Amino acid sequence: MSMGFLVDQQSAIVWRGLMVMSAIQRLIRQVAWGPLDYLVVDMPPGTGDVQLSISQNIPVSGSVVVTTPQDLSLLDARRALTMFQQVDVPCLGLVENMSVFVCPCCGHQENIFGQDGGANLAREVGATVLVVEATAAAAAAVVMFVVAIVVLVAVVLLVVVLVGSHG
Repeated sequence: MSMGFLVDQQSAIVWRGLMVMSAIQRLIRQVAWGPLDYLVVDMPPGTGDVQLSISQNIPVSGSVVVTTPQDLSLLDARRALTMFQQVDVPCLGLVENMSVFVCPCCGHQENIFGQDGGANLAREVGATVLVVEATAAAAAAVVMFVVAIVVLVAVVLLVVVLVGSHG
């Protein structure tokens, strides 16, 4: 299910406060999810209404923060980690995406976005680095693989909401 299904494809979703919480409540409580053990919620970057509303109003078991080695992305990731600490959502780990550019012609690798930013941030805040990946597709594949493993061992990944008791 995606918020994108609820609006015109060309429209921007410009929601704040109560509109965000209302939409989130509807997605969680009114969608016919069927029997679920876990619900993985992929949220936009930042520490705004979406993140705060979910973490304060829905039982969240843990979070995984995704960043790139760029300074701006690392600032957002640090804020997200801090916000989750403040609302008592444990951090299950950090994923660094786009860590290196691999030339499609010769295979040369270049750290055009910086190097070791995610590892340094994780060390500073006491988080675990789950994966460092070169491409967005590879990072997404690794995250989905980790999600599959996590479900098998009954641990929680990303922002995971236990729905069974609230369905």
